[in-house]
Amino acid sequence: MMVSPPGKNAATTRHSILPLSVSKGRSTTESPKQLSMAMHNNSAFVERKKNRGTLGKLRIQLLQPMGRLIILVFPLLVFLVLQSCRHYLSTVLESSPALQQLPSALLPMDALRLAMKVNGISKLEHRPPEVRASDDKKKPILITFANYKGFSFFAHFCETISLALRVGWEVHVLGWGEFHLFSSRAKFSKIPALLTFLKTLPPDQTFLFMDAYDVLVMGGPDEAYEKFAEASTTQQADIIIGAEKVCYPFDKHEQYAKHLCHDEYPLILPLSNVDVDNPYRYLNAGVWMGYADTAIQFLEGMIMIDEMRPRLPMTEGDDQAHFHYAFMSHMYSTSLDYHNALFGAMGSVKEEITFDGDQKRWKHQSYDTYPLTLHFNGNKEGYFDYGNSLVDGEISDYSSITEDVLKQSLHGVDFNRVCKQGWLL
Repeated sequence: MMVSPPGKNAATTRHSILPLSVSKGRSTTESPKQLSMAMHNNSAFVERKKNRGTLGKLRIQLLQPMGRLIILVFPLLVFLVLQSCRHYLSTVLESSPALQQLPSALLPMDALRLAMKVNGISKLEHRPPEVRASDDKKKPILITFANYKGFSFFAHFCETISLALRVGWEVHVLGWGEFHLFSSRAKFSKIPALLTFLKTLPPDQTFLFMDAYDVLVMGGPDEAYEKFAEASTTQQADIIIGAEKVCYPFDKHEQYAKHLCHDEYPLILPLSNVDVDNPYRYLNAGVWMGYADTAIQFLEGMIMIDEMRPRLPMTEGDDQAHFHYAFMSHMYSTSLDYHNALFGAMGSVKEEITFDGDQKRWKHQSYDTYPLTLHFNGNKEGYFDYGNSLVDGEISDYSSITEDVLKQSLHGVDFNRVCKQGWLL
């Protein structure tokens, strides 16, 4: 029986509990100091692995909602890209029959006049109010367009509509339920919508059209018709449009600002009640009034103008440019409210109006007129202050709007749900 050398069993035992390091195929027994370092490193490795597991779980927890967000946002991004492509194609590649026949060197208004001639559009003649309107048509209706549905509560929609109801208007809201927030065509969409609606009315029906989110209506339909009939007779026009001092949006277009705002814009005619130096010489499309039949042809002209938008600057994203072009064509029996008797554009008149406590109305100091409406174009600052001065209490208090009033006088939107209950959608 062989006897192991002294100390061999002890060495074997010690060797069995020590970690081995392998270097070039050779095992070596580590010293106690090396053993301590190895055990420390092993503990650190276990801790790092534990931390990596925790961080991995945390990353997963963070990525899961991000993944959901990406899933929700991705279709919207695709929609926006497709919308942009569609708008580009419609602007650059599509062309109307009128556009195909136009020489490329024509200035915008020359191109428009030629297109109207090609399309057989003839100038409309003014028909006096006493010839047009029977008694039942002398009470105009109010029409507005609201397609930014989810944002109505924040954009004074409810205050605008409730004030119109308080002063006796029958209100028709067009476009409710449509959603064009991410479309550059959102503003233009009011034109075909209004055109379709007007075709359902009697030809001589008078109406007031206004923006849905930033207008205060201070006078009722009887006052509106009286002032409109006077302006229509004096200015020989079937459509009266708001006026302002700024040639928006053409003033933003460096290349064509002079051509459109100065060379082509209609000079103020030497009418009996209009000074040729009147500063309110530019159109503001936020509020206007007219007869259904003339307005139909006016809007149809804008549809043709829209088909020409590659040739007509600023028509892609702003409906006011369409109004400018149609007005500058001199074809549609239109004129402006030069004295702010009907419509006050607050972007131009804010410094010139004061509150008349006796009449409880805002008055234009320069012309001694009481505008029917105040349109807060551009800057909405002061909307509530001006509005609250017109009523007992606040214009955001809808308690005076009864169910009978809503049933008889408001069409196209559920006022109780949107305004009284606060539902945005």
